[in-house]
Amino acid sequence: MTTIVNNNENNNNSKKTENPNIKTIVLQEPEDDFLDDIITSIYKYHVSYPSLNIPMKINFNSSGRKLQPTLPRDKRCIFQFATRTKTDFKRIHSHTLVGSSFYLHSGLCDKSKLAILIEDYFSKIPQNNVNNHIDSSTIDNTKLKITTNVNNNSNNKGEIIDKTTKKKEYPNKLKNRHIFIPSPSIMIDKTFIIKSTIDQIKQFFNNKMINKQKQQQQQPWCMKASNVNNSLGVKFYKDLNTLIDDLKRFVNEIDDTTYLIQPYVNNVLTYQRKKCHVRLNVLIVGGNVNVFIHRDCIVHVAAKEIVNNSTKQDYNDRDVHVTNHLAKPGQDIDNEKKVITLMDLEKDTKIPNLSNDLFQQMCTIIQDVFKILHGRGDLFLPIENSFELFGADFLIQCNDNDESLKCILLEINSGPGLEGRVDRELCTSIMNDTLQIVFDPWYSNLLNVIKGGGCSSMKKTDWMNIDAMPSIIPERYCYLGSSSSGGNGKDEGVTTSNTSSSSSSSLASSRFLLSDQFMEYLYKLYQFVLEND
Repeated sequence: MTTIVNNNENNNNSKKTENPNIKTIVLQEPEDDFLDDIITSIYKYHVSYPSLNIPMKINFNSSGRKLQPTLPRDKRCIFQFATRTKTDFKRIHSHTLVGSSFYLHSGLCDKSKLAILIEDYFSKIPQNNVNNHIDSSTIDNTKLKITTNVNNNSNNKGEIIDKTTKKKEYPNKLKNRHIFIPSPSIMIDKTFIIKSTIDQIKQFFNNKMINKQKQQQQQPWCMKASNVNNSLGVKFYKDLNTLIDDLKRFVNEIDDTTYLIQPYVNNVLTYQRKKCHVRLNVLIVGGNVNVFIHRDCIVHVAAKEIVNNSTKQDYNDRDVHVTNHLAKPGQDIDNEKKVITLMDLEKDTKIPNLSNDLFQQMCTIIQDVFKILHGRGDLFLPIENSFELFGADFLIQCNDNDESLKCILLEINSGPGLEGRVDRELCTSIMNDTLQIVFDPWYSNLLNVIKGGGCSSMKKTDWMNIDAMPSIIPERYCYLGSSSSGGNGKDEGVTTSNTSSSSSSSLASSRFLLSDQFMEYLYKLYQFVLEND
């Protein structure tokens, strides 16, 4: 460690007058307090999410992360967790900032593009290869196991019986299907809707429905604005004709460039007889598309109970069909719990091992989504010095014919709120786990370089190897591997804190997150601050 002292103070017994402006670098033993002061003055972070301000402050004030907040324009700001509109992409591309957004991700977050991409992809796969494409064995079930002490009631046949309602529940039997989105998916352009007559629009849908199930037209449908989130741009209809009649009004009210139209998903798994969906947090790191899945899944529940008979449904009642953080802001489910987990869903449905099986199937679907996106730089372009946390939403559909359950991917959102407005403790925990992957490994190496050499003996090469995959992956994250090979390479499998060493070595040949230029910027920034102190 080095410290900068004044020559005049260092030579008080000398009769010769010293220039007080001349400073000399004197090598000393590293001191933790001194190191903290230096690091605090050199490196800063920035957060733009209001709901994450306090959780991030808690995490950055913890041991080993002695950073202070600042603005992204500050050249000392080296780490930013911000909304896409406030992300400083110019600094990310100039290799002076690590940011929490990829510059191009419309293939994931544009509902229409994602749905059409998945459907088109599987339509081109030979039928005899379809069942082999998605294989749940790529996810090691033993590593995903979530322990539970729930005692379930069952009969001799192994069927789960609800003693209150005497209604047969679905047994623990999930299947992977080659189409894991509502199908058929129809994308329609706003300009076409505005300029076309109702007859022209109906002809458009008739052409789209050729070779598809005609009876679906008489079933419920859903329309979504491709880039509008928070359930604001979605509406449900009893049949396709009702949707078509409402098209012009809908696009005038909800402004977007394209809209996605899909069949309404019936027979969904419910929580306390209310419609629900599962939010899965997906972390993507660096240009190699390293995929991590957080285990703390959240169940979002509607405000009102759903009617089992689809013919009696009121599709205009958003309290029945729309699911979000709490269904209604400020309302607690059961007046005691704000956050509903997969384990809560398992207890409510009395389906054994449901939480683990759902998590496994959702991981498999996410794995395949990124395989499909490989090579599509026009839709998803990961870059160095960037990571992004996405929120994937799933419905769980029950199949009466074979008594199976399957996950249906609804959409993938950028910049999820992480329940920050609902459960601060959970939000803080998820952010801590995320920082252990995207911040701690390289920042710890940076501190080791500073401690080991200081400005007097430091070499530039010492700073060029600070990028690293975490040696121990947080227990609440599962590592699904890197999709940079397009799924043709060996899958890394799910990695936990006990099994991360093998996966770490597999990525040793490439940068995990940082670019060489960013590491050089850290070195120059450190030199500049010390030399001008």
